[in-house]
Amino acid sequence: MKKVLAVILCAVMIMSFAGCSADAPEGMKAASSENEAFYLYVPTTWTVNSSGGTASAYIVTDNSNVSMTCMLMDEGLTTTEEYTAYAKEALASVLKDYEDIGETTETTLGGKAAVSFEYKAKSGETVFKWRQTVTIKSDTFYILTYTSTAEKFDSHLEELDKITENVRFK
Repeated sequence: MKKVLAVILCAVMIMSFAGCSADAPEGMKAASSENEAFYLYVPTTWTVNSSGGTASAYIVTDNSNVSMTCMLMDEGLTTTEEYTAYAKEALASVLKDYEDIGETTETTLGGKAAVSFEYKAKSGETVFKWRQTVTIKSDTFYILTYTSTAEKFDSHLEELDKITENVRFK
């Protein structure tokens, strides 16, 4: 219950989207508001989604998307390894034909040590693929999620790398 409450509190914090990109890296724009504990920048060709209450953006032509959320730690969930195990179990219980793809890999998110994992699942007859990248700052998990159809997934990985490297924490 504490985890759900933490996610809800994070979502409430990120309801307002300023869209200001004055400090955005070249070729990118803000997909997060000043109220968030991070800055999420996406390519200028992506569309910022300000309707969902979370920092996110998508590509109009194929609906590939990226979002960033935060989740407060609680007992039994204090490392990226514990988060990853928890997330995989939760995803497997709710996604049709969930398939864990490969091992968790070490990476970075906004210059901070992070882990990344990928999975597939179906929605109707369409197979989707996700990559979640998670890091910790203070007592909070920061989770960047990229979603695309399995066919289009690899076509946006260069943009995803740029997004991931340009996340900034406050």
